[in-house]
Amino acid sequence: MTAAVSTTSMLQFESNMDVDKLTYEIFSILENKFLFGYEEDPKFSVTKQHQVTPSPAVKNVSAGKIRILSIDAGGSTDGVLAAKSLAHLELTLRRKSGNPNAHIADFFDVVAGAGVGGILAGLLFTRGKDGEPMFGAEQALKFIVENSPENFSKIAGWSLPARIPSIKG
Repeated sequence: MTAAVSTTSMLQFESNMDVDKLTYEIFSILENKFLFGYEEDPKFSVTKQHQVTPSPAVKNVSAGKIRILSIDAGGSTDGVLAAKSLAHLELTLRRKSGNPNAHIADFFDVVAGAGVGGILAGLLFTRGKDGEPMFGAEQALKFIVENSPENFSKIAGWSLPARIPSIKG
């Protein structure tokens, strides 16, 4: 029985590694294609026979890309994992763009999030008087760690902590 459990556990572990590798490959393709405009690998491109002809209504829409960031920060990590992932993404964006002052908000047109994800969205995309984002991803991570959800008011769902007078009305 133990051998069967060990074999099953090993297969699940290997399966998870394959999923992680696939997720990494997909993210890398999306990152290069959409954030930096690099051409995708030909083995992932759509062939002529699989292309769909857009309707006349769609043809009139601007050909520009809209980059959307959706932040799901729920679950047992209370937003720390999402905030750490965003800090890693911002560091990668800075390195690849060659701009040491680049922010996540510089690479996305729209942001969405709920709960802690909404707080992260607000922190990363609210611009100051100079037009620059008020918080970088590392600062947002620090904020989430220092203001864990246990410190947030639970009245009527999520609300901002009382110790943020500049944001709270």
